[in-house]
Amino acid sequence: MKNIRTRRVAELIKQEVAFIIEREVKDPRVKDVVLTYVRLNGDLSEAFIFFNSYNKNKLKTIEAGLSATTGFIRRVLKTKVSLKRVPAITFLRDDTEDTARRTENLLDQIMAEERPAVLTSE
Repeated sequence: MKNIRTRRVAELIKQEVAFIIEREVKDPRVKDVVLTYVRLNGDLSEAFIFFNSYNKNKLKTIEAGLSATTGFIRRVLKTKVSLKRVPAITFLRDDTEDTARRTENLLDQIMAEERPAVLTSE
C-alpha cells in the first residue's frame, strides 16, 4: 500500500511542480525544462525531481535556474498540495536518454567487431 501512495504522491508533485514552473516561475532560464520523473525517499521527506530539456545546450542554465527557484517552488507547492509535510526538493539532471544512447553505441561497436570474426570462422 505504501508503494502505491508513494507513486501517487510523486506523480502529484511532478504535475504540480511542472504547473508552478510553467505558470508562476518568472525565471526565463527554466522555461525549456521537461520534468521526467520524481523519486521520493521512504518517509516522503525528500523529493528528487529529475529533469531534461529538448535544448541540450541549455541544461546547465536550466539547472542553475532550478537551483535558484527551488525555495519558491517549494513554498508554492505547500499551498497546492494537502500533505502533512511537503518534501524538500532536489532537482537532478535525468541522463537516462544519454546513457541509453551510449549503451546502444557500445553494443553497435561490439556487434561490428564480432561480425568479421563470425564471417572468417565459417
